[in-house]
Amino acid sequence: DRVWQACSDALCHAPSLLDIGCGNMRFEKFLASKLAHMTDKPLKAYAIDSCRALAETSGLEGVLVDFLEMDIHEATRDGNAPEAFAKIPACALVACFGLMHHLPCALDREHLLLKMIEKTAPDGFMSVSFWQFASDLRMRKKAERATQRGSDLLGFDIDTDQGDYLLDWQNETNAFRFCHSFADLEIDDLIGVACAQGCDLVADYQDDGKSGKLNRYLIFKVH
Repeated sequence: DRVWQACSDALCHAPSLLDIGCGNMRFEKFLASKLAHMTDKPLKAYAIDSCRALAETSGLEGVLVDFLEMDIHEATRDGNAPEAFAKIPACALVACFGLMHHLPCALDREHLLLKMIEKTAPDGFMSVSFWQFASDLRMRKKAERATQRGSDLLGFDIDTDQGDYLLDWQNETNAFRFCHSFADLEIDDLIGVACAQGCDLVADYQDDGKSGKLNRYLIFKVH
């Protein structure tokens, strides 16, 4: 709702969305339900994810969805973005939820943020989330155990002091996913990157989990 409150006017004027890491398209459905009461214009959504099977389009009747299956890390980490990504037009809202923590280094995350700015229309909005699971003692201890087990199995070290972890995947014994838990200073550095590109930070808040602090959300207006 905080994202909708910030960018509803821009979306009603030009209902276009780039959702990087769209998953099951829950965010597209949320925006479509909001816009249905505000404008007759259909939402044009460019939805990117590396797993087409996750994308669930039921409930998106009347929404113009262009799903792009691609490795987001490869698409954004350097100047050689896939042609399909390069052709996406600037959108009124660019969102990236539940993805930044999967990128393995600070430079990759900065590259993605810069690509998001590039794909945001003038006077449009950009919103991104940062997982801070290590701030929760129970989750951090569980992540430390999984990281140790994964490191032993795979034969390399993960530096949890830098916020990097291996987490279990769906209770599978030998399946792990890389996740980074963000410190506030890291997020503040990325705010500085965005502001240096002419963005205005319009919202900075925490939400999710029992503590209400598992994710930190940023919303920028892009000029």
